Amino acid sequence: MHVQPRILGLLHTTRLVIDLVHGEVQRELPEVRLVHVLDETLLIQFARVGGVNAEVRRKVVSMARSLEEAGAGAILVTCSSLGNVVYEARNFVEIPVMKVDEPMVEEAVARGGTVGVLATSISALRGTGELIEVVAGRAGRTRKVEVCDFLCADAAKRLEEGRDEFERYLAREALKASREVDILVVSQLSMTGLTRWLSDECSNVLTALPYAVNRLKPLMGQ
Repeated sequence: MHVQPRILGLLHTTRLVIDLVHGEVQRELPEVRLVHVLDETLLIQFARVGGVNAEVRRKVVSMARSLEEAGAGAILVTCSSLGNVVYEARNFVEIPVMKVDEPMVEEAVARGGTVGVLATSISALRGTGELIEVVAGRAGRTRKVEVCDFLCADAAKRLEEGRDEFERYLAREALKASREVDILVVSQLSMTGLTRWLSDECSNVLTALPYAVNRLKPLMGQ
């Protein structure tokens, strides 16, 4: 009897993270079929309004429902800029919808009082900041967690100079920021490559994907 593979839906707002996420998740969950949906117009709307609006909410719900209709048993949302929209989308589907950075943020909140957020955009800072507030409130630690924002303002310029230069720049910014906080969370998956350039002294810098994959395993029956 042929057994159909479990399906994991992946919801993206940028193609920059697709290969990274696909490779890492497939390596850890080899028996799971991955189905991607991408809408980069959401990035345009983030930039235009500095966050999310009603149109963004409608699009995210539509993408989530499409993945559910395709047979996905769970959905991983890879964009940190969507913020609380992910929680809203959960009301319109009957499968788990997980924010890629939520397990990482739970770890950060559990560990320490001052949590830094490193990002390349205002919308990502806002989205991760909202998530920290939600997680801290859920854990009863709202007054015990202080959030510090670190915006990598030259990221776009550095990316034009090549991926290596972009990642080295982010690593330098992460090193500086990590010295000012208890824990530093890297807001966007597109920034994950900075870990290649970090020294051992940056042990308090967290990236989202390893924590997300571990959380996915029981959801996908692994």
